[in-house]
Amino acid sequence: MEFVVYTISISGFFSKVYDIFKDDQLMYNVEKPSFFAFGEMIFYNMNGLAVQKLYRNSSFFNHKYTISKDKQKIATFEKYAMENYYISKSIFGDYTIKGDFFDNEYTIYNEDKEIAKVSRKRMRSHKKYGVAIIKGHNELYILAMIIAISQINKRSKKNG
Repeated sequence: MEFVVYTISISGFFSKVYDIFKDDQLMYNVEKPSFFAFGEMIFYNMNGLAVQKLYRNSSFFNHKYTISKDKQKIATFEKYAMENYYISKSIFGDYTIKGDFFDNEYTIYNEDKEIAKVSRKRMRSHKKYGVAIIKGHNELYILAMIIAISQINKRSKKNG
């Protein structure tokens, strides 16, 4: 089994910016299109072109997101109850994401097959994620799910 490995680095105080690296090379930059764009994140490639969008469906306590590409909805993403359990229904199939108790480790499943591992070690840095994706899966979509988890966790800490 061959894996593709990414590192997601988080920066910013009021508005989070995510830099996504593959083999130490910047692949994507994810940020709000403007300061006033609440709940919306745009994925930009290395050339500065928008390649994917993640936005929160409007509701104060809502943990539902939509992922779109080329103005077409490709997936929905949501957190279930108080558990570290997420579900995404997409044009690529149904995905589940199970997190550990501390929200540091996640496993992503597609139709009950493990396809990716995500790690955020608090002891090292809470501003980085390590991601290993089995080759052949839609990497950009999987990265969008990880950004959605980060956004949900950030909102949950604010509200809780």
